[in-house]
Amino acid sequence: MTITGQRHQDPPPGLLPGAQVRLAEQVRVAVIFSGQQTDMSLPAASPVAAVVDALARILQGQSEDEGGLRRPDDAGMISAGLVTLTRMDGRPLDRTQSLSAQGVADGDLLVLEVTDAEIEFTPIIESPSSAVAVLNAARFSAVTADTARAFAGIAAAAAVAAVTALLGLSWWRTLDAGVDFTPLPGAVAAGLGVLLAIGATLVWWRQRDPVIAASLWLPLLVVFPAAAVMLTPGRPGVWHLLFAAVTAATIAALLWGFSPLPKGVPAWVTLTASTVAVMAGVYAGGVSLFYVWVTVLAVAVIVTAKAPGIAGMMAGIPVPPFPTITGREVLDDASHLADEALMAAEHQGTPSLAELTRAATAANTYLTALLSTCSVFFLGGAIGVVWPGQGRWWLATVYVVIIAIILVLRGRAFTTRSQAVLVVATGLLMLLAVAVKYALVWPAAGYWAVGVIVALGVAGLVIAATVPQRVFSPIFRKLVEWGEYLLIVLVIPLQLWLLNLYYLVRNH
Repeated sequence: MTITGQRHQDPPPGLLPGAQVRLAEQVRVAVIFSGQQTDMSLPAASPVAAVVDALARILQGQSEDEGGLRRPDDAGMISAGLVTLTRMDGRPLDRTQSLSAQGVADGDLLVLEVTDAEIEFTPIIESPSSAVAVLNAARFSAVTADTARAFAGIAAAAAVAAVTALLGLSWWRTLDAGVDFTPLPGAVAAGLGVLLAIGATLVWWRQRDPVIAASLWLPLLVVFPAAAVMLTPGRPGVWHLLFAAVTAATIAALLWGFSPLPKGVPAWVTLTASTVAVMAGVYAGGVSLFYVWVTVLAVAVIVTAKAPGIAGMMAGIPVPPFPTITGREVLDDASHLADEALMAAEHQGTPSLAELTRAATAANTYLTALLSTCSVFFLGGAIGVVWPGQGRWWLATVYVVIIAIILVLRGRAFTTRSQAVLVVATGLLMLLAVAVKYALVWPAAGYWAVGVIVALGVAGLVIAATVPQRVFSPIFRKLVEWGEYLLIVLVIPLQLWLLNLYYLVRNH
């Protein structure tokens, strides 16, 4: 390391001038220290840690300040620091690498400064048990206040479910004893539901604790329908199901509209319970359950096809009250209108990004609720429509298989993974339900059912292994789309055939 000065002196006797000495690779830079700039020749191949040690001593010796690199504080104490070289933009040089390795060239301007030292601590583990404790503490989360609240909420919900089950057992034993109506179990269940509703409201009002409030609100979807069943006279039948479904739909709608609960579960319960109530009412009116399931399957297909639009309407996605550039009215010729009739429309402006974000999130939630509701009735319809050996059993089987294939093909229309998997899995489960139904009714069809189940499993593996990794041509995708539309078109004619409407029209 050499320092460039302004004065030239002859070397002392016995020393050679620097021009005759072979030096290591040098780099000429300017170093700023204590507000002064000094030109230095630094070894380019040495680590920065070795360079700054000697550089600090040289520049400190030239400085008029006789103190250290850091001045003491008011208490006379000096904080430990680390001497390093930094570039003018503040980037420090790596102390373990050389100047040349870090791209320092002749003419660069560097700053010598002191930074706070980073102190590292190495834990000392004295026994295997301590090591296991340390590893488990780093790997698994400890019990927190949120964990305690979640456990308390689950315990409360489990206790309510147990009490409701015991009340139902008491009610059932009373029926077995020959008593058609006893109001005590149902009244106790209804009173328990009222207490839960009041408690959840108070918890949310006073504490704003969503976990405890949800653990008290959600059991209402079980307690009140159970109370409706137990307060209905007679043995369990369609009217019990009707009153329970109406009660569940009402409670879920109230929670959906007025509680801070996530909207997905109340929406799903409302849609499912409302559909069950309509089915129970139609069946109670004398319509065959087979006809009810056939119609429900057709309606579910239509709802699944229109689900994105229905979810958007449920979410209330805001739209501007005036035609957009994508609307046809903008492109219409307005020359026939009078000039004075053309004026700015009064409106509230376009929706904000926050409004669109909230609406999009709600629409996705409602779309999942719609698909989940349809999945319940798809599976129920596959079991309720197919009765091997009875009526038009072969036509009912074709009807269910076509709907199942529609669902498998329809999964590609949903971008969200959970929604696509739900739709495809529902279609495959419908085929599985049909195979099991044949095996249960016809023992000779058991081997055929096994073959169908194995084929479904192999098809699922092939689809999972090939479809996500393969890009299909536009022509193939269009053919699949047309095939799906053709199957959807066949649903309504098959439904009318199964409902015997063609026979009624032809003969009456």
